Parts: sequence; C-alpha cells; structure tokens
Amino acid sequence: MKKVTVTLCIISLILQSCISQSNFDLSDITLNENIKDLPIEKLDLYEKDFFLSSEYSGHTIYDKQFLNFKGVALEGRIHPNTNYLRNSVSFWFSKKDNIISILEINIHTHDECTEFVNVLIKKLGNPNYIRFENKKERERDNPSNYLWEDTVNNRTYFLDVYKDYQTKKYEKAHLYMLKNSDTIVYPTMFDFPEYGYYGEFIDERSKKQDPTYTYQQYVADKVKRGRGEYENYYTK
Repeated sequence: MKKVTVTLCIISLILQSCISQSNFDLSDITLNENIKDLPIEKLDLYEKDFFLSSEYSGHTIYDKQFLNFKGVALEGRIHPNTNYLRNSVSFWFSKKDNIISILEINIHTHDECTEFVNVLIKKLGNPNYIRFENKKERERDNPSNYLWEDTVNNRTYFLDVYKDYQTKKYEKAHLYMLKNSDTIVYPTMFDFPEYGYYGEFIDERSKKQDPTYTYQQYVADKVKRGRGEYENYYTK
C-alpha cells in the first residue's frame, strides 16, 4: 500500500510540473518572481551577464512551453538547426536576491511577431510614447518604437519593431519590460536614441512634480516655445 501511495505522489508531482509549464504565460510575469521559482530546472540552460550591467544575470529560453503570451504561441525560427534568429525569452535577475528585474522577448518570425505585437498593444492600450524611424515613416504612421509606462504596477515596456508597410506584417519585435524603480538598467534605456526624448520628458515631469503631465503635453509646450521640432517630427 505504501509503495502505491508513493507512486501516486510521484505521478501527481510530474503532472503538476507538466501543468505548470504548459500553463506558463509570459503576460503573467510581474517582475517580482524569484528565478528559482520558475519551472525551468529541467532545461539545458547556461547563465550569462546582462549586456548593460554585470549585476544582472540571466537565462535565454527557446522552449515552446515558455513562449506563450496571452494565449499566443511564440515559438519559431528563421533558420533550421540553429538558435540564430530563433524566437526566445530571457529572464534577467539580480545576482543579490535572484529576483527577476528584466523580461526580454525577442521575436523574428513574421506570423508570431504580428500576433505578439497586436496582442501586446491590445493588452497595454494606448502607448505613452511612439517613435518613428524617419519623417516618411511618420507620414505613413508606421512606428518603430513604442513605450508604455505603468506607474501603478511599477514597470515600463520598451518595444522595438519593424513593420513592412506593404504587407502590414511585423517582421521583428524586441520587448524589454523593466521595473521603474530599477536604478541600474532603467535609466540607461533612455540613453538610447529611440527613447531619449522620453527620458527628457521624465526629467521635466519630475521638475513639475505633476504625475498627470503627459509626453504629448511636453512636446506641445516645447513647440509653443519655438522648440521641439525633432520631437514633433519623429514622435507622438
């Protein structure tokens, strides 16, 4: 009887593990999780430092069980038998406490990319900031970057995309989700030209001490002062 009970317990644990992995959804990540609590122990992973700071380490995962976002399956690759241009998710965590601080999703295959971007925009709503590669893409309303700042849940989404204007399909999507309270990588994101204007806006909003002040108001104020030409051309 004892042997049967032990066997049933083992089967139950296996089933729980399978369920937890099959139900894994990246949209549920809050950036409060401990990396050791994710069901990734059976994967063949290696640890590496984050390129912007050696204080964070992480794992890149290609396994289809972990490539789901709001019910959208994100598994895919451009080239067979290689991880080059293969869809992936990376969890970057603090070496001090193992808490996940950055979620990175990288999608290269066109169908999965288009579904992912569409469901992400639906989930997050209107972005706080949109940037265009050049004036022509601005006229076409074909953005290259989106930013959502979630002050309630203390996180910001940085999305880089490439969308074919003719087919209307996205061909690349690269998402970073970071904690707003992060003092290491989060400020550095605004050193990149894609998000530099928004970083300047955050500084202005802090000076005003007005949390309701928007990026759009910031650009309008600059234009009134005879400035803001580039922000008006390349962002909205």
